[in-house]
Amino acid sequence: YFEGGDGDMFIDDFSIVEVPAKPIEEDIESLSDVYAGYFRMGTALTPSDLSSKSFMALAQKHLGDSVTVGNEMKPDSVLDHEACLAYFEETGDDTTPQISFSAATPVLNYAKKNNIPVRIHTLVWHSQTPDWFFRVGYSTNYGYVSQAQMDMRMEYYIKSVMNHVYSGQYADVVYCWDVVNEYQHAQNSGWLKIYGNVTNYPSFVKKAFQYAHDTLKYFGKENSVSLFYNDFNTYIEQDDIVTMVNYINSNGKICDGVGMQSHLGTTYPSVDYYIGAMKKFLNAGFEVQITEIDVTNKGDVDMANYVYNLLSQVCALKKGGAKITGITWWGLSDQVTWIKNASPLLFSSNGNAKYAYNRAIEAYNNSGLAGGGNNNNNSGSVSTSENTIQCESMTKSGTYTGNISSPFNGVVMYANNDAVSFNKYFAYDTHDFTLRGASNCGTMARIDLVINNETKGTFYFGDQYPAEYTIK
Repeated sequence: YFEGGDGDMFIDDFSIVEVPAKPIEEDIESLSDVYAGYFRMGTALTPSDLSSKSFMALAQKHLGDSVTVGNEMKPDSVLDHEACLAYFEETGDDTTPQISFSAATPVLNYAKKNNIPVRIHTLVWHSQTPDWFFRVGYSTNYGYVSQAQMDMRMEYYIKSVMNHVYSGQYADVVYCWDVVNEYQHAQNSGWLKIYGNVTNYPSFVKKAFQYAHDTLKYFGKENSVSLFYNDFNTYIEQDDIVTMVNYINSNGKICDGVGMQSHLGTTYPSVDYYIGAMKKFLNAGFEVQITEIDVTNKGDVDMANYVYNLLSQVCALKKGGAKITGITWWGLSDQVTWIKNASPLLFSSNGNAKYAYNRAIEAYNNSGLAGGGNNNNNSGSVSTSENTIQCESMTKSGTYTGNISSPFNGVVMYANNDAVSFNKYFAYDTHDFTLRGASNCGTMARIDLVINNETKGTFYFGDQYPAEYTIK
């Protein structure tokens, strides 16, 4: 930076020196590695992120199992207005929109080079889709096209985008697509002007999934690539979403599942409310991915506790056999969050792990997944040793505590004051505690481990099938 008057200024021996990248914390566990084998742990990236070596080192270490292209695969980045106008002027055909992938190429190339799977966000969306895309001649000077004409545009657009991926160098990179995004919240959109108001039976949404599915089938990818309906506040619209996805799949499964965006806050929604929606989608037979998670909060401890409770219950469902396949954080660090004046991500603006990161690791370690437990064992058998104590032999207290013989020999507890207890002398300071349990009331069950009146941890059971969890 130079500042001077109106006279000439001369400089000599000018050089450019690269500023060393800030080193990342190497002595902490990789979040991706910890959750590997159960969830793809990923993040969203934009081309500007790629220029920071320290930022990308952090991304590869902790959230390197999946990349979502943050903005550059949305319609307003892919649709090429000038090319559409030129093609229409040359041919008179305005049913074949022209597209460009120049904006997305840097992130796609990065993912391919580093063997990181990509989820594409998004093909059909009421936002970030230019109004001219819905107009006669691709011009806002004219009215909206007919439904039949828009069907042709949408089909050509979806198939062209997917063809670009699967006929070229990215064929083995992209593993899932948000085919339709936020339809249940659509407003002031060209889609609604042409097809009508939001309903649980939208014909064009079903057609969008059919076009996407047909393309996967053409390339032999229908069994290896998933197609999602993605939305926010899915816990509020859970019944509408189930109805709509069932309608989409009414003639055969073409929508694999639901992406729960998960822009959450520690004051709302509650973890139980959120998990209740997730369970509804799972019970409907849908694959579920957490696609855009961030957590607004009142401070690091507040966020950390929420993250721990949330991921503990997600892991409990996974251990019970739930088809939850991905967790994508909507940004790597607080430096790039889209939420103003918030710190909703696992890493601080300077790239250091926050307490929520530690609690995310603890949630996995305490879930029992780390031990590779049997996700679907409902035989009721329990391993025995001198350190195994049957709950039905313990001292029972509370109004509803009692012995049961199904789904295994054990104890049932219904209320907060129900408990079982026993006395045990421990010769060493450190022990692992494993509890076998299940929940058959349709909600997440929790059992606190209390030693000498101090709560040492909590077991979570989210499925009717018995599972073993360990607190270390």
